[in-house]
Amino acid sequence: MSVEDAAKRMLAEICAEQFDGIGVVVTDSVIARQIPKRRAVTLEKATGRLSDTVRAVVSNLGQGGDLDSAAEIARSAGFHESIHIARGYAQLVLAVADRFRAGDNVWSDNSGGDGIVVIHFWNDPTHGRVY
Repeated sequence: MSVEDAAKRMLAEICAEQFDGIGVVVTDSVIARQIPKRRAVTLEKATGRLSDTVRAVVSNLGQGGDLDSAAEIARSAGFHESIHIARGYAQLVLAVADRFRAGDNVWSDNSGGDGIVVIHFWNDPTHGRVY
């Protein structure tokens, strides 16, 4: 099974192959690598800022903003490596596959409404790699 096949298998529980909306793929793994574990308060603040930025991106998209403007929100907040915005199923598969390749092995998903799916990934050392 390829990493893309693993991504499709995971996405089958979230959306159909006919999904034509927008996927927002989020990871806090980048933040966790940048901040030492002993700095829990800093890590909590950074993940809080990431969550706020994700909400702003989803709000922008829900109000008719385009992918470029949503990506600019992530970029200007310093989270261009943590937030990936995908249009349609094919791009969403590639974004999920990238998270698997990077070692993220746990996720949660929710709908931002208006055809927007948000999937948050992270790495849990107690779980094996997905791919």
